[in-house]
Amino acid sequence: MDCGRPLCAACRCRSGERSRCLPHHRGRVLPEAQPPADRGRLLAAVLTVAGAAVIGVLLAGSAAVRLRTQALSLRNEAAMKALGFSLDDFFLDVGRYPRLDEGLAALVTGDPDGDGSSIEGWRGPYLRLDGARVRYDRLSGSFLDAWGRSVLYWTDRGQLWVYAASPGADGRFDTPGIGGPDFSGLPDGSDDVIVWAEGP
Repeated sequence: MDCGRPLCAACRCRSGERSRCLPHHRGRVLPEAQPPADRGRLLAAVLTVAGAAVIGVLLAGSAAVRLRTQALSLRNEAAMKALGFSLDDFFLDVGRYPRLDEGLAALVTGDPDGDGSSIEGWRGPYLRLDGARVRYDRLSGSFLDAWGRSVLYWTDRGQLWVYAASPGADGRFDTPGIGGPDFSGLPDGSDDVIVWAEGP
């Protein structure tokens, strides 16, 4: 009756027909009840905390994606270097690099065309697929980089020099002239990975 505070049955004191809280019943008056907290401020605080949590999750996800891309890039560079060494091993046995019509499949099989004829001097396989860092897609006959994209292979007409190239994380070749007969450059700041092999 005096302060307007809500009372439960356990803390309500009756004095005649009046209900009072215990302090008022004993004659002690409490300070007036504070108004409930501003709901707008409470909602803003909750939204701030929730927003910070969402931003934290997004930043953690972004960092994880960045780390995965870096790991795949390192794995891809190592795989391409191994591919270059395999090309050199092929050259030492055969006296040339695989022709364009044979492609990189010549590193795996002595009969890349599947016509029953084998490459003279071939003593491979030069790249074991079970332990290789590059993958070989038997259906398409192409090697795949760390992202599962086809590795480009190019050679001059005399098979005295070759290069293999991966488009990198972005999936596209950014190096000018790559895949053409006049290309003689390097990645030039792009994420393309190019390995050269050149016989003696």
